[in-house]
Amino acid sequence: MELRCWIDVWSDGALAFREYEVPLAEGGIASIAFTLGQPDIETHAAQLVREAGAVAYGYVSILDHPHAPIHPVVWMRTPTDIVVAVSDDDADLDGDIKRLIAETIFVFFDEIADVAPELASHVPHAAKDRRLN
Repeated sequence: MELRCWIDVWSDGALAFREYEVPLAEGGIASIAFTLGQPDIETHAAQLVREAGAVAYGYVSILDHPHAPIHPVVWMRTPTDIVVAVSDDDADLDGDIKRLIAETIFVFFDEIADVAPELASHVPHAAKDRRLN
């Protein structure tokens, strides 16, 4: 299944969307996609984000990884941290999935600086110099 088709289910209404190809620790390539959610939309994820006091949120989805969650993961930018939450139907994220998200989310933040400058302002300098396919 192509990532673009699959992700359209949850990217509708997103303020920004990017997808990347990333190398896997055990070899091969996975696809990872991020959205930036609308803060005023009425969804379960948006309510979770408001309750957590997050300043921004979106979804992340990974395909072609043996331990990828079935459902999109919610990412949240709180005033002090970046937090991810998995669906109740999925297992906790393994170390490689966490690494992929951590390495790629700052690239996403930098690329959507025109839409969300407050996210780009938190991007480490090293991440600004790195671009993914």
